[in-house]
Amino acid sequence: MRKFLLRVITQYLYLVILMLTMKNICYSAGFIESYKGIYGKEIVISATQLSLGKNLTLCDSLNILASNPAGVVGDRHANLLVETNFGSLLNKVSISEDRIGYYEETYSFTMGSLALAYYFNRQPFVFGLVYLPEYENNYNDGNINTTGSMYSINLPILFRLKQVNLGLAVKTLMGNLKSHNSKIELSGNSIIVGTKIDIGDVSLACAYHPEAELKITDERGTVKLPNKILFGVRYEFSDESKLYSEIKFYKFDSRTDFLFSLGAQMKIYDNVQLLLGYSYERNYYLETSVLPSLTCGIITEFFNKLQFSVATAYGKENYADPINSKRIYSMDYLLISMSITYKVF
Repeated sequence: MRKFLLRVITQYLYLVILMLTMKNICYSAGFIESYKGIYGKEIVISATQLSLGKNLTLCDSLNILASNPAGVVGDRHANLLVETNFGSLLNKVSISEDRIGYYEETYSFTMGSLALAYYFNRQPFVFGLVYLPEYENNYNDGNINTTGSMYSINLPILFRLKQVNLGLAVKTLMGNLKSHNSKIELSGNSIIVGTKIDIGDVSLACAYHPEAELKITDERGTVKLPNKILFGVRYEFSDESKLYSEIKFYKFDSRTDFLFSLGAQMKIYDNVQLLLGYSYERNYYLETSVLPSLTCGIITEFFNKLQFSVATAYGKENYADPINSKRIYSMDYLLISMSITYKVF
């Protein structure tokens, strides 16, 4: 059984790596282009993160090494852990405007990420590697067709003390944007810092993402992504029940907006956990945009080695075009995500 399981995991990881090397066909509300920035809709891909209301600081997922490098929690008896994540989004867009009447468009996309963490025996250090889609885009507006994606490769290091974790991650951003028969390349680097403190049954976490400067291959030269500050708290009633709360602030020029999330995790059967969540997000660029979402998910574990989780989220966003206020966008998001974590040894 052990050899068979290892063979299955090896073949699965090979398939994951193959998929990650392929060009993703990805869709969302579209890159927002302004004199200051060029970026798409931000992605949450881990099923555990998604099901807890887009929690980015304290959930039991290796993906958070890319958002809070000190925030990994849970049972970490293995030396090497591997986590793969896939997501699929159905995005139905309704647009109304006096000039064009009313019409609908439906987009869908798939995406994948890969995270690894190596824990040293009897040492306070953890090293990791995270490949993560950050922003995805496919935008159609008459004769304008804009497509593109941006992803990051993160190299986190975690220093573990008795009750305090300190983390640092170096992030490299890469991507491209195609529009009007031209191709724009995106590249940049940033550093993320984070911490986690355990006080009895309560864990507190915070992380800081400084403003990232992107170099782009057009006349603008550089654009910027906003500062991000994250605060999270987790309360553990028992090994079977946990509550999560988080707030993330975006700072872009003189405007600050936020994402607030709540999550609950509880055991319902042996090796089966139910997760529920809610998130409320304001857009740091579009003043009239608000996106509330309801989320849920299930985690199952096999042989104390393999963990499988699946999650779904539904949200509805309405906002007016910042240039043409007569054009009203109404967007329904249905996101399904799947994660597999394996303790290699």
